[in-house]
Amino acid sequence: MVDWSLLAIPPNYVAARSHAVGVANRTAQLLNLLDDSDISKHKEQHIIGHSIGAQIAGLAAGQAKETVGRCTGKCTKLRET
Repeated sequence: MVDWSLLAIPPNYVAARSHAVGVANRTAQLLNLLDDSDISKHKEQHIIGHSIGAQIAGLAAGQAKETVGRCTGKCTKLRET
């Protein structure tokens, strides 16, 4: 589980959104580390997110070295408010 709640404190959507790419980068690094360490192979991993978390899930899955087993999320478009 990736807990990025300290970077997504409501009601500041713009600030939370600004951290999305960095959180996705670190999450992808974690997925790759788990795979490299034989703890959890990419094909066994399931990333789940909601709203900005879904964007992070998609970005992280795209940055993983191999295809992630499953990525689920209720996506909303990242936009200026």
